Amino acid sequence: YQRRVRESSTSDNDEESGEGESELTLVDAQSQVRLHTLPPILVIHLKRFTQTNRGHYTKDRRRIVYPVELDLDNFCVAPGPHKYRLYGVVDHSGSLNHGHYIAYVRKRNVALDACVRDNAVPITERIRLLGRINAEEGVQGRSEEWFCCNDERVSSVGVKKVLAADAYLLFYERVSPVT
Repeated sequence: YQRRVRESSTSDNDEESGEGESELTLVDAQSQVRLHTLPPILVIHLKRFTQTNRGHYTKDRRRIVYPVELDLDNFCVAPGPHKYRLYGVVDHSGSLNHGHYIAYVRKRNVALDACVRDNAVPITERIRLLGRINAEEGVQGRSEEWFCCNDERVSSVGVKKVLAADAYLLFYERVSPVT
């Protein structure tokens, strides 16, 4: 909305107040949010509930499409690349009052992860290393083996099953090197 002030017409019999009438007018507007810095791990919490006309909340069961590869270059102030790869999804089945959570996780290279977790290496260097490792694995054809963790049961699943999940939380890791 944009507020516009309009001069009111006055006749000889009207008192002149010197004030115009205020009027709200719909106008085309654009709003933009640009990110300055991005984290090595990006967690996206999806709002999965709606409010009814009576003020009650219900689970939003609409299908949400989310990518395996996420490119945030168009949303950043700094030049890219700002690329992320999905590595975890939390799925909720049931209603708002009760339900069950299932996690889907992508298989990781344990040897490379050990290098990133080495506390002797400063955190900024570990973040850069993680980005380089992920970027190199992406070029070399990273494994897309996924696992479904459902209580004590862990089973191998395909990426199609992961992308069809009723997602509640999405976990992405940065795959472009941090400069």
